[in-house]
Amino acid sequence: MKTFFAYTFLFGVLCLPAWSAEEKPVELVAQKTCPVMGGDVNKSLFVDFEGKRIYVCCGGCINEVKKDPAKYIEKLAKAGEKVDRTPDHVTDGVSFIGIDTLKKLQADKNPPVVIDVLPKEYYDKAHIDGAINIPLNELEAKAAELDKNKKIVVYCASYTCHASTAAAKILTKLGFKDVHDYKGGIKEWLEESKGEKVAACLKCGLAVDDKNCCKNAKTEACAKCGENKDSANCCKPKAGCGTGGCGL
Repeated sequence: MKTFFAYTFLFGVLCLPAWSAEEKPVELVAQKTCPVMGGDVNKSLFVDFEGKRIYVCCGGCINEVKKDPAKYIEKLAKAGEKVDRTPDHVTDGVSFIGIDTLKKLQADKNPPVVIDVLPKEYYDKAHIDGAINIPLNELEAKAAELDKNKKIVVYCASYTCHASTAAAKILTKLGFKDVHDYKGGIKEWLEESKGEKVAACLKCGLAVDDKNCCKNAKTEACAKCGENKDSANCCKPKAGCGTGGCGL
């Protein structure tokens, strides 16, 4: 596994409880209840938020959910229901794909060229497996180095970062036919693909090595997050928390 990065100011790390052998986390079922009114959902009515699709029962509930989608996702989770991922889609000429699609493409015998369009210093700290770095402001000048016959996936920091969408539009305009924007970016990749320990190290401002440990971790960096460093250069987790450390 190669190193990974996320804008530390864009996201925090949640403290996850340690479960005993007797106490297991509840397995969530697919959403069937409107988080506003409590009735059955109408799957033609929904709100998409950061790669997640929240179904509701009526048009009025759409407006309500849009005020604070995260609150309603959490409400559903507490009720034992999980929301769907937003399906892959094309909007304004850009093909948007989710993390599941990206993983399938990477596993294909002809994987795509994955391009991190963040500045080099962020790529150097961490990036998606196999990704190359062409910062957005250099993309047009370096596009000639890319194969127009290859599938290309671009990504940046997160759903709130628009650099990858701009990159997809630039490449499409230059004649690339198979370009996709992984909108979840490095933030979602870290949170969903590489687990709590990676995100914890990054929260401390540390790079991550191939064992998911904090690379060249310094005791003071771990201590800043209220942790001690262990023999593997990982921040030791707080009592009662998960395996990551640095606030987990």
